[in-house]
Amino acid sequence: RAAAAGGVTTIIDHPQGSEGWMQHRARSLNASELAVAMGLSSNMKRDELVRCKATGIPFEHSDFVEQRVFAPGHEFEALARPYAQDEMGEELYPCVLAAEVDGLPLSASLDGMDLLGDMTWEHKQATDALIASLEAGVIPDEHHPQMEQGLMLSGAKRCLFSASKGTRESMRSVWYESNPELRAKIIPTWKQLMADVAAYAPVE
Repeated sequence: RAAAAGGVTTIIDHPQGSEGWMQHRARSLNASELAVAMGLSSNMKRDELVRCKATGIPFEHSDFVEQRVFAPGHEFEALARPYAQDEMGEELYPCVLAAEVDGLPLSASLDGMDLLGDMTWEHKQATDALIASLEAGVIPDEHHPQMEQGLMLSGAKRCLFSASKGTRESMRSVWYESNPELRAKIIPTWKQLMADVAAYAPVE
């Protein structure tokens, strides 16, 4: 399929979390890293991302983060998918999209996309702060870039952003509509990051 940004989007045949998926991510500029590249992430600093891209050494998360955050997050996502399907009225399938846009190897691992590619779904593990924000109808800014790059590669117009602990009762969702102003920043942001990667000098 054609990416909304031009170029052709392909679906990568490696499920999220697999060895092939990790190798693909290491070669790509990933939607989940875009907020870091834009300086919006609360989880990782931009200079840490530059170092990872320059050295090829992935960012090391503690065992606590791996076991208490990522593992339950994947489990909750799988449990919440049927509830998102009910809300969206469409069957969703997770997929990994890739496209070369303006010479950049972009990728997005979507938690869900409908069969026509009109809508995507992004799920996060619920925290009190995130649930409170969604109940007020607000998706925190740091999550917008990931969804926008996913929409750019999929050609979809909107994304349902959900947070849950794997139950229908815990789940809150807000629709994200594509933002042209943010879309226009994606390529310049990645080009600047890659320039910084090329100029990277290890600090003793």
